[in-house]
Amino acid sequence: MIPMKQQKDKEKKRKESHNRIEKKRMAYINEKISELESFLPGNAKRRSRQRKGLILKESIDYIKQIQQEQTFIQQRLQDKIEDTDNAIKNLLYKLQQVELQIQSSEKRQLHEEKVNETHVKQNGITTATFPRTYSPHTNPPTEVYTTMHRSTIPGRLCLTKGHY
Repeated sequence: MIPMKQQKDKEKKRKESHNRIEKKRMAYINEKISELESFLPGNAKRRSRQRKGLILKESIDYIKQIQQEQTFIQQRLQDKIEDTDNAIKNLLYKLQQVELQIQSSEKRQLHEEKVNETHVKQNGITTATFPRTYSPHTNPPTEVYTTMHRSTIPGRLCLTKGHY
């Protein structure tokens, strides 16, 4: 059997060891609660007995508030991204429309410049026919075709209007 004194000494050492560990743990917790308090807005020093509980409660409330703000900001950002995407799509559509108008205009121009290659010899005059341009938004004129005659005089062209 272990003598009573040795048992008491052993128990005392165990309690002292436990108390040291508990004090370190509490010091660590108190340090982290103080650090947490420093992050709270309006860092007013709290002097109540429930200081630790109040700090924890206010920290939780503050974290929830920040989460709500973050959700709101993310939603606004997503809305802005969608608005920007829609604006880009709209601009791309308008750009395509302008490109189509340019292509159409270039085709009309090429068609006008490329005189219909049906050359008919009549009394020494070369004749070619090509369509006149008109806006697709207006009624076509009654004079749609123009005839170009290459005169027998070098460097001269004669234009006459044809009828619809």
